[in-house]
Amino acid sequence: MAGRPPAGRSVHRIKLIPGSAPSFVPRYRRAPHLEEESERQADELLKRGKVQPSPSVFGHNPVLAKKKDGRWRMGIDFKPLNKITAKQKLPMPTVEEILDRLQGSAVYSAVEFVPPIHPEDRHKTAFHTRSRKPEYTCMPFRLVNAPAKLQGPQSPRDGW
Repeated sequence: MAGRPPAGRSVHRIKLIPGSAPSFVPRYRRAPHLEEESERQADELLKRGKVQPSPSVFGHNPVLAKKKDGRWRMGIDFKPLNKITAKQKLPMPTVEEILDRLQGSAVYSAVEFVPPIHPEDRHKTAFHTRSRKPEYTCMPFRLVNAPAKLQGPQSPRDGW
C-alpha cells in the first residue's frame, strides 16, 4: 500500500517527542538458525505486503520467541522507538467492563482491524535482519499507542 492511504480509512500515525533523535539499535548477534528464521519471517511479511524495503535511519531488532508447538514468533523490539513517541492517553475499558457489555448477547464476532501506518511514518518502524531492512506498512505489535488506536472508533482525521 504505497503512497496515500485509501480515503476514509483510519491510519496510524507515530508522532515523536519534539527534538528526539531517530531510534537506532545496532543489529544483535544471533545464532545462525535464529538469523535464518528472522530472514524467513521477514520474507513472509514482504510477500504478504506487511512490510516494504526501507532506506530509513531508524532501525530495531527482531526478537524471536518459541511457541508451544516449536515454531518461532517474531516481534520487533520497539522499546527505543516507544521511548521517543508522544504517548496518546485515552481511557481504556477494563476486561471486566468489556465482559459486562457482552453479557446477554447471543451472537459474538471478532474483527481483525490492522490499520495501515501513514506513509510518512513507516520509516520509523524499520528493523534489520542480516540481509535487509524492511519497514512496516501496517501497525505491528508492540507500538506504544497501538492499544489506544485499536480501542475504539476513531476518525482518519484524528492524527493518531
